[in-house]
Amino acid sequence: MKPAFVLIAAAVMFAPAALACESYVADVNKAGLAVKAANNERMAVQIQFEDAEAGRGELRREIDAKGNTPARQAELDRYKAAIRKAELAWTDRQPEWDAAEAELVTAIAAHEGACGANSRTGVLLGGLGLKLNR
Repeated sequence: MKPAFVLIAAAVMFAPAALACESYVADVNKAGLAVKAANNERMAVQIQFEDAEAGRGELRREIDAKGNTPARQAELDRYKAAIRKAELAWTDRQPEWDAAEAELVTAIAAHEGACGANSRTGVLLGGLGLKLNR
């Protein structure tokens, strides 16, 4: 009977630590999802910028070849406005994106501090489609 008691006592002693680690895992997952959402937003803004830049460049070549018209100038102005809008969106959102990344780094540090640095952190981030560069 004594060995069974020791196993039960050991399980009771380690259960709080395991539960604490699970709460840190939840924090890492939450922060990781926020970073993933931020990366998706960042990519969408980048694509808007690149599409507007490409359109403007194509229109510029057309203007160089055929000359400018009021319609082409209006289209060029729309591309310039789209580029500026993307630049402002990037500038406005950058602090939030940086904060999400900082929160993830903090959550990872807390997880590794409480649960020990292990490959599970990499697995957590890999499951979210993120990579940790240290």
